[in-house]
Amino acid sequence: MRLIYLLAAIMCCSPIVASGQTPFEPMALDNLSAFEPTTSNWQIVASAFADYDSVHAFDTQPGEGVLANLQTEDARGHLFSALDHSDIELDLEVLMPRGSNSGVYLQSRYEVQLLDSWGVTEPKQSDIGGIYQRWDESRPEGQRGYEGHPPRFNVARAPGLWQHLNILFRAPRFDENGNKIENARFERVMLNGVVIHENVEVTGPTRAAAHEDEVPQAPFMIQGDHGPVAFRNMKYRMYRPTSISLSDLSLKYYEGEFNHQMPDLSTLSVVHENEVPYISSKDAQSERQFVMEYSGTLNAPVTGTYIFEVAHTSRVRLEIDGSEVLTDQSERVNGLREFPRNAASIDLSKGAHSFKLVYAKGRWHGAPTTLGFFGSGPGLMRAELTESGSIAYDAFSAFEVSPNQQPWLQRNFVPHQGEKRTHAISVGYPAGINYSYDMSRGALLHVWKGPFVDASTMWYQRGNMQSALPLGSVIERSGLPAIGMLDSGEAAWPDSLENFKFVGYKLNKMGEPTFEYKAGALMISDHISPDRSSNRLIRKIDLEGQANNAWVLVAESESIEEQGSGMYLIDGQTMYVEIDEELGIRIREMNDRDQLVIPVSLDSGKASLEYTLIW
Repeated sequence: MRLIYLLAAIMCCSPIVASGQTPFEPMALDNLSAFEPTTSNWQIVASAFADYDSVHAFDTQPGEGVLANLQTEDARGHLFSALDHSDIELDLEVLMPRGSNSGVYLQSRYEVQLLDSWGVTEPKQSDIGGIYQRWDESRPEGQRGYEGHPPRFNVARAPGLWQHLNILFRAPRFDENGNKIENARFERVMLNGVVIHENVEVTGPTRAAAHEDEVPQAPFMIQGDHGPVAFRNMKYRMYRPTSISLSDLSLKYYEGEFNHQMPDLSTLSVVHENEVPYISSKDAQSERQFVMEYSGTLNAPVTGTYIFEVAHTSRVRLEIDGSEVLTDQSERVNGLREFPRNAASIDLSKGAHSFKLVYAKGRWHGAPTTLGFFGSGPGLMRAELTESGSIAYDAFSAFEVSPNQQPWLQRNFVPHQGEKRTHAISVGYPAGINYSYDMSRGALLHVWKGPFVDASTMWYQRGNMQSALPLGSVIERSGLPAIGMLDSGEAAWPDSLENFKFVGYKLNKMGEPTFEYKAGALMISDHISPDRSSNRLIRKIDLEGQANNAWVLVAESESIEEQGSGMYLIDGQTMYVEIDEELGIRIREMNDRDQLVIPVSLDSGKASLEYTLIW
């Protein structure tokens, strides 16, 4: 089911869930003490840079905080962590030079591939984020590689940009005699904020692993012989090889007349009562006006604080040991492509606890029946306590807007930095490069690659939110107007243009929009579209009229660094801007942020400029 990735991403990152999880342990990168001794290619440095155009071109600066592989012919060893791990969540940022290759091997055996895969249209298991194939020389030619898993989407960033990788890994299980009884599994792999794998089982070590056997615990390994690579912000969470479980489950099923509130169960009729193997929305026998009351035993492996979450489309109540823990009034966490979800915490002692979970769907609840129950605890990986498929992951699939043969323009609200931009439009291209735009300010809001938008909130629950939410790997832009009228080069950039009037947009033969608006006597045309490779967005701004104080804001971020040849690194190496150096570019500081600005000369009554966004 193609859309699971976003639900999982939001659920794993919501504030209340994170507060109940085992905290991340940072890996010290002031020296190499977090790793076993190795060859001299592995060094601690202050920063790493890769030339955008040149293969394997890589440079570092001395200091601390970044782990770099500076391999040579004589030094190209792999790097092993000093810690042994079983179940683990590994979180890091990685920088790949052009053409470079590496890999992270969980337990030194199961590889998540690292590769410069920027621009790949159909990713393979050998591309970044892929779970690398196994290899068997005894197999026939062409079949020796097997069980490789490509990422669902290619959300790779351009060479020299930092990328965020998060791996949730479940180690293989063994019985008391050392026999393997369960395979290793990647519970989830996220790249640049997008879930690219879920529940991927690996039957044994992948190709080029450090060992061919399988064990309960081992260090992780980073490949060092395939090219330069750098890492920063490395951290991990270790989990116990056990989890919350349910047993002795029974279901009491009610029907009767009630509306949208949780009903008094004594007013309803019990249709049946029976033992069940699991909690599941599939137990529903009608579309509405029913209650499913599950009860049984909840087994807590350790003493401590537990977090429970219920994803649902109606009313819910959770009781543990006779006390109400969670209701519709509990903390509500909502996200993209996600049903309403409530979460609450409770302190539990190790052992068995009685529980009751009530799901009530009344007359006015027309959404698909869905019920997900999740639990996590101290040192315990978050576990789904409902049957797989109990959450209707595909219920909103009809609301994913996917451009096919030509660009798609979706009028909608767009959330941006805590504000709802109401005069916005999202523009998506078949090749999977997209942006959102505020037509009331002439401002770029987001750029992203991958799937286009989720328009479910424009329909679900009467479309109250009216938002189309960006999917894929999203980079938020400043949201400030591209054009500003400044009294001087030191004047603050305006939040909006005076005497602004949006005229409309025109479509060219390919269906690409050009936005047109006025600012006093100045007419502005703003055209944003992919280049032929669909790896970049090109923005061309034309101005016509009279103004002696017009400026263009190309970018605003925490940091902007000039790289030479018209290339600029934006916001800590997360994006490039390429622009003609002859345009009089200035980098200025304003309110502790950098701005890349250009003064516009309108002596002839016309001016035009163009720049490219690369990520």
